[in-house]
Amino acid sequence: MNRDERNLSMLTDFYELTMMNGYLEKGMEDTVAVFDVFFRRIPDDGGFAIFAGLEQLIDYMKNLRFTDDDIEFLRSKKCFSEKFLSYLRNFEFKCDVWSIPEGTPIFPREPIIVVKGPAVQAQLVETVTLLIANHQSLIATKANRIARAADGRPVMEFGSRRAQGVDGAAIGSRAAAAGLDVRAWLYDHNYNGTNRVLRCLRDAGLMKNVGGVAWHPYEGKPEWIAPLKAEFPDVRMMVTEVGPNVGQKERPAYWGAAVLRAINAGCSGFTGWCVALNEEGQPNVSLGFPCAGLIEIHSETQAV
Repeated sequence: MNRDERNLSMLTDFYELTMMNGYLEKGMEDTVAVFDVFFRRIPDDGGFAIFAGLEQLIDYMKNLRFTDDDIEFLRSKKCFSEKFLSYLRNFEFKCDVWSIPEGTPIFPREPIIVVKGPAVQAQLVETVTLLIANHQSLIATKANRIARAADGRPVMEFGSRRAQGVDGAAIGSRAAAAGLDVRAWLYDHNYNGTNRVLRCLRDAGLMKNVGGVAWHPYEGKPEWIAPLKAEFPDVRMMVTEVGPNVGQKERPAYWGAAVLRAINAGCSGFTGWCVALNEEGQPNVSLGFPCAGLIEIHSETQAV
């Protein structure tokens, strides 16, 4: 059997299984839950981390199933109901999963992976999701730091002999490669139709390491996407936030009104931008703010 097609369903914390059993016993098998995967801080003030492990995570979820031996083992623990064991025998993973692309810079307290579906199923994948994302992102982040410190000099990956087992060596090498192949995002905090974005897009030196452009178009108009896409058809474009440009005078005295305006303008504006991007073949797939300040255009000074 191919290593990537192994059944890892039993690679989980025991309490995940007891919680699944509890959901079924309480009649909550159809209750929908949403789990966000995020992290709290950047190690050693490194600025950003690199996400890796998506391929293994997909393989894991596609191959979730419980064998007769698995079920008999759980039955021997005498803490699971027959209803639960029968559920596992016919287990089929039906959750929806969203993830940012592998090799993307990631930042604290922002969704990296989102799992939505029956709580009894979403609960199961917590352990391995964190295992894969944490391990591979750690290696990818370190590899990226080493490559940037090398400043163009050759870098060799030589970690297999110190890896934690055969799988750790193979997957670690893969994660290191993901960390070396990173495309940053150009980020304009308040895109308003000026030439700030154009100036950067036309800078070949800057754009050689840029995978796309992300905006907070507080003053922007969806129709402005057309000329940009016409001139730069191969540059991916994304909208991460839309709302009114609230000035300092409106904080905090008019905060309540500002929030209402933000909700109204944000919903309609974001929809308009997404439609414009879709029409140009660039669907907006942001989970949140995957580009927060890595390469930023200052709204007032226009400095990059």
